[in-house]
Amino acid sequence: MNSPKVAVVSDYDRTLACESDGFRIREDVSEAVNEFSRKHVFIVASGREEKIIRELAPNLRPTVWVLENGAKLVFQGRTVLLSTDEWMADRDKILSKLSQLGIEYSVGEVIIYVNGGSQKIKEVLEAVKGLGHAERNRSDVMILPKGVNKANGVLRALKELNFEGKIYAVGDSENDLSLFEIADVKVAVANALDEVKRAADIVLDKPNGLGVKELLERIYRNEETL
Repeated sequence: MNSPKVAVVSDYDRTLACESDGFRIREDVSEAVNEFSRKHVFIVASGREEKIIRELAPNLRPTVWVLENGAKLVFQGRTVLLSTDEWMADRDKILSKLSQLGIEYSVGEVIIYVNGGSQKIKEVLEAVKGLGHAERNRSDVMILPKGVNKANGVLRALKELNFEGKIYAVGDSENDLSLFEIADVKVAVANALDEVKRAADIVLDKPNGLGVKELLERIYRNEETL
C-alpha cells in the first residue's frame, strides 16, 4: 500500500464545526473527513479537551487528534502528552497568580483555559511571564508550556506517522496561524478572521465544515496540485 502523500490539518471550532450548531459537527462533514482519512492523513488540531470534543464529534475518525492546542496527541490507540513535571509545577504557580487576580480559568490535562481572557490580556500575560506562553483564540486565551502549540503538536504527530508529503492547513483564528508556518498550502474558511485570510494562500468560498468539504473536493479533483 502506498504511503499517504497528502495531509490536511484542520482546526475544529468555526472550521470543522459551526458555532450556530453548538460546535457539534455535521454528519456530512464527519463522513467526508472519515472518507478522506482512509486514503490520506487528516489531523484535527483543536484547543479543546478530549472528553468534550468526543461529545461534540462522536462519529469523527481523523488520523490523529491534536488536542489542548498541541499539548495532547491521540492516535492509533495511543496518547502522547507534550508536557513535563516542570510544567505542571509552573502551571500551579500560574493558577495561583490567576486566582489572586480574580481571573477565572479551567484546566485540561496540560492546558489552562481563560475564557474571555483577551479582555484581561495584560494581567494574563503577567501571570504567565517566565513560566509558559499564552495564545489568543478570538476572545479567549490558552496557556501552555513554552514551545507547545498546534504546529509543534502536528509536527510530532507527522513524525510518529513517518509522513512525508504535502501539508494543507485550514483554520479561522489566531491560534491557527502557527499551523500556517508548517503548511505547504495555507487555507482559510470563508468565516475566518481577516488576519487569517490575509495569511492564506486559499480563501474558501464556504464557511466552517462546508469549507473543509470544499477543500477536500478540490484535492480529490486535483484542482490543487498534489
